[in-house]
Amino acid sequence: MLAYKLITTIKELEPYRSTWSEILEKEYNNNPFIEYEWISTWWTTLGVHDNVEIYIVEHQGVAVAFFSVSAFCTI
Repeated sequence: MLAYKLITTIKELEPYRSTWSEILEKEYNNNPFIEYEWISTWWTTLGVHDNVEIYIVEHQGVAVAFFSVSAFCTI
């Protein structure tokens, strides 16, 4: 069964850095915009005023996927 965890701060995401990179390496990722380094840099610079959420999908307690969501507020 799949489960998910919601991450709302970069500090919560940091422990998953190596797992995120291992998943992308295993899948032969060639898209730099989904790598941990890009997402974390974007979040700490450009995304600080946005409502950023990272979802971690787990299977039997092991992270198998990550995806990010961002909500923009404009007035």
